[in-house]
Amino acid sequence: MLTRREFVCTAMLAILSPATFSVSIKAAEKPDFSGIWILDKARSVNLPPLFQNVQEYLLTIKQDDKSITVSTQFTGRGQTIAPEPDTFPIDGTVVEKNDNRGFKQKRSFRFGENNSLYVETEKIFSGEIQMQNANEKESWDISEEGKTLVITISSKVEGGEKQVRVFTKKTQNGV
Repeated sequence: MLTRREFVCTAMLAILSPATFSVSIKAAEKPDFSGIWILDKARSVNLPPLFQNVQEYLLTIKQDDKSITVSTQFTGRGQTIAPEPDTFPIDGTVVEKNDNRGFKQKRSFRFGENNSLYVETEKIFSGEIQMQNANEKESWDISEEGKTLVITISSKVEGGEKQVRVFTKKTQNGV
């Protein structure tokens, strides 16, 4: 026979254990963005004018528990541009990089609400071709079935238009 104190302790453990267990499961269920993703221009919103010349935009992502590696490949006007992949920790650490195209980039990745991946990017241009400096925040969301990736890009500067890039996952048989 349990004493009243033992009963209360046992009852508290019984109540807390499932909650603790479910929290640990949720923490482990971070979405995996790994794969080759193709931009669906028709479903995307407010793409920059430069994208009119892009025939295909591939986003290749490799992810593990601690980092994410992102590479892009643009095809259009008879050429392909594929910069070197970049790897970032996914704990919010800011990574600073000087790009050979004339800008300095500061970028961080971290998981947030609803298992969205939050990305903050600051680009400061100093090369021969002057472009407007950028300061953006992104929210990456993957569909439940894992076939669609939506990246919503918002400028941190007031008045900037929100951009939504919709990607579909490329399979071994094509799209």
